[in-house]
Amino acid sequence: MTRAPRTGGCNCGAVRAVFRRPFGAAGYCHCSRCRRRTGMGSSASAAIARAHVDFEGADAMRAWSPPDGSQKVFCGVCGSQIMSQRTADSDTVFVRFGFVDGDPGVRPTFRQFTADAPPWDPVPDDGLPRFAGPRPA
Repeated sequence: MTRAPRTGGCNCGAVRAVFRRPFGAAGYCHCSRCRRRTGMGSSASAAIARAHVDFEGADAMRAWSPPDGSQKVFCGVCGSQIMSQRTADSDTVFVRFGFVDGDPGVRPTFRQFTADAPPWDPVPDDGLPRFAGPRPA
């Protein structure tokens, strides 16, 4: 039996997506950029090949490219976070769980940048592998 593709979208509906394959590796990031971007202590994302994602409303998508990190992509209308990518032409994107409609079908299996976790939201003792910096490739 084939499962229907997963979908996703921003708060205002300007950007929608269809994910035609299951997500790959998923994890939590505790870096200061994710904290500021989300207003939370961490951000959950899952990897997927760009070739397996169809976007509607791409003209509403905006990106911020910090000089020493991955590009952050968001809706330019409502500000919803969509994904991150190493560069604008990366083969793999990391979709924010909050952008996905319903269950993404994958669970985080690691925590990265735990050295940056804020004191007001300590990293839980959940048994997931922890990395003080980025998860090794």
